[in-house]
Order: sequence, then C-alpha cells, then structure tokens
Amino acid sequence: MNLIGIDIGRSKSRVALGNEKGKIKKAVLYPTDPENIYDDLVSKIIELAPKNIDAIAVGITSISSDEGRVDFDISRKANARLEKKLKKRFEVPVVLENDADTASLGEAVLGAGRGEDTVVYVGIGSGVGVGIVKGERIFENTDTKELGHIVIEKGGLECRCGGKGHLEAYISGTAIKKRFGKEQNDYIPKKIWEDIVKYLAKGLLNIIEKYSPNMVVIGGGVANQSEMFLPITIDILSKSLPKGESVQIKKSKFGDRSGLVGALILAKRVAEEKI
Repeated sequence: MNLIGIDIGRSKSRVALGNEKGKIKKAVLYPTDPENIYDDLVSKIIELAPKNIDAIAVGITSISSDEGRVDFDISRKANARLEKKLKKRFEVPVVLENDADTASLGEAVLGAGRGEDTVVYVGIGSGVGVGIVKGERIFENTDTKELGHIVIEKGGLECRCGGKGHLEAYISGTAIKKRFGKEQNDYIPKKIWEDIVKYLAKGLLNIIEKYSPNMVVIGGGVANQSEMFLPITIDILSKSLPKGESVQIKKSKFGDRSGLVGALILAKRVAEEKI
C-alpha cells in the first residue's frame, strides 16, 4: 500500500509516504502556515506520491474554515470540511483525528507501548496533548482532549486558553520559555527540571488515577531531554501511587514522528475499512 500520514502542529507540519506496516518511506517537514493548510498539504502529498495513493490520514488539533485556516480549538465541522476536500482532490479514503490521538496510536501499536493494553501518551511540545489507546484503538472520550488543561494548581499561572493553574501552563515548551527563558532545544539545568517535574507528576497522577494505564509514554519536543526528567518523574510517582500499584513510564520510540506512524496506521485501517 501507498499511504499518506500527516501530522499538523502549531509551528511545524509533517507529511509522510509510508506502507501498511507503519514504515515511513519518505517524509517532508515544513513550517505550518495557518492560512494555507489545505494548499500546502496538496503540494506536499503530490511531491511525495504523484499517483497511486491508497488512503490519507491526518492528525491535527483543529481546522477553522473552508479555506483551511487553523484556530487550534476543536472543531468537528471544520475538520469534516478538510476531510471532504482531500477526498475530492485525491479520490481516496481520508480520515482526520486529533494529533495527540494519532501519536498515541503510533506509540501504542508499534512504539514504546507495544503489547500493552492501555497506553497514555503525553506529548509535551509548544502545548500539551494527551491521547489514550485501549486494545490498539483510540479511546474516544471528549475528556481526554482537555487533559493538558487539567487544573494542577488552583488559582495558579495563567494558561494560553485563559484558564489558571493548568498543566500546560507549567510544563509545555511555551511555559518553559515564559517561566525560565529556555527554548525546548536549549540545555535545561536539573534544578529547573525538578520544578517542572513537580507539576508533570501531579498531572500524571491525575491521569493515572482516572484511566489506569499499563504504560505512560512521554513524547514531543520537550521529551528530547527525557534523561534529565524521567528518572525524577518515575521516582515521584513510585512514592505517590497507592501501595501495590505501579505504572511504566517510557520515552516515546518514534520521537517527533509518533504522529506520522499513528496516521499511517489509521490510513491502513480506513483503506481496509477497519475504522
């Protein structure tokens, strides 16, 4: 099969040509232009696979208009419009899904969480996205889309959404820059990580208590420095979980390509009408 997997982020987007095994053959990375989402996708898809495409899957936070402009608030109607336009243009099955969900699927089926029944994926980039997979299927629950905005500090720091004390306001790349003047790719000292991890652990405990996963996978740009914060996080969780309970915590296998791998899995399923 020739499958197209797409991952649209706030600052960067990726389009990949892959096969039914989730293997990426070719991929392109380019800056996200909120004004030209659809046109950019069409040109990149043609660049990678001029013909013989079997299906397309897109992971995206949201679409806000017929022209393909992004507002990054969940909008099912607008997503449906983009899906319809891509179907018409390429005459193949197309499916759109939340970007954290596609990343969680990639890690649960073929990545760090492979073989586990319930996997929670926490993507820490410019924002915080959470996806849950149960039995190799995306767990469809509107609550999961808001897990990056759970309140971990009542009356705390203001989040970009306008709320206060949200997880994203403390651990996202945007928050790290605002709080400590550090970019995601900068070296971040252990002392800063110790502060960030306090809030990450609070958020994870909340999620673990609610969804009882077998494994939590940490991905996104911030996870590139996982050796600095994962051991501390695991230590805090081991001391905070009820006696006799434990959860595996791992770094994502596919890094910033988790969403592409998950999208290829979805594309295969929609091509075979198993979705």
